[in-house]
Amino acid sequence: MPSSQDPPAPEASKAPEAPAAPLRFRIVTWNVRWRHGPWQERQPAILETLRRLDADVVTLQEAWGTPDGHEQAAELAEALGLHPTSALVEKPDEDGLRIGNAILSRWPVAHSARLPLPSRHGPGADARGPLGLLAVLDSPAGPLTVSTIHLAARHYDSGLRQEQVRAVARFIAAEHGKLAHGGGRGGLPPLLTGDLNTVPEAEEIRLLLGHAAVPVPNLVFADAWQVAGDGEGDGATWDLANPHIKAWVWPSRRLDYVLVGLPPQGLLEPEPPDGPRYLRVARCWLAGVEPIDEMQPSDHYAVAADLFALGGSGGPAPEDLSG
Repeated sequence: MPSSQDPPAPEASKAPEAPAAPLRFRIVTWNVRWRHGPWQERQPAILETLRRLDADVVTLQEAWGTPDGHEQAAELAEALGLHPTSALVEKPDEDGLRIGNAILSRWPVAHSARLPLPSRHGPGADARGPLGLLAVLDSPAGPLTVSTIHLAARHYDSGLRQEQVRAVARFIAAEHGKLAHGGGRGGLPPLLTGDLNTVPEAEEIRLLLGHAAVPVPNLVFADAWQVAGDGEGDGATWDLANPHIKAWVWPSRRLDYVLVGLPPQGLLEPEPPDGPRYLRVARCWLAGVEPIDEMQPSDHYAVAADLFALGGSGGPAPEDLSG
């Protein structure tokens, strides 16, 4: 029985926080082809592909919405047990039908934001222009910022895509920077995903990977496919073998990306004491390649990646990431 001479028990509030547990998670990005072609027949194949992937985060481009508020992303999220957020705009000459980006997450969406992207009509010229979507997810390892975009599609749109990339980089930097000033644990490095509509060597991709002058200091990404892509191919997500695009003359190309934010100095020294603060790609591969019940899900293949959160006393050492 404690006596009055016993030292007081330490206050619970002063006990050190347990380090965050290591986090391995899966992210998938996919252009799901809006309502083009046999869209109703494609929906079960899209859902089954995502069900088999069992991803923690899914980002969609060309997701659809109806004038009465029904959304493809919400239907998929309900079927998969995920939390949805979306950024849709009206599609011209389609009777109020909407198109855009969406993020589905196993973890709650703590915050979301939308960015009107530059268009060929100029800033603000078309209220139905493309929107970038960003969500801060309440992951077990701390806030995780995920963005998804769909850049201008035409071959000659490289200049416009570069403007869009610069705007997106500033947007991500501003939103992600709020985490450092909001109290609690800082966020993991940001993820940028989507249909960027250009090949890896293009200037707009080089801007994001730090191979050209970056739009925002200290915001540089790694291309998950370049780091850990599976297979012997080049990762083409727009593939002439896909029956939905067999009539196109554009060549097979890699247009879709999972980009992983890098620590500004390469390594965090000293490592933060309260858990993971950087991400490493364990594996990257293509999904949605094979038909399901004789139906090809989309004209694009999906990109899937398994990531580890690292750093701090709770994270695994790099040599432990082979599994």
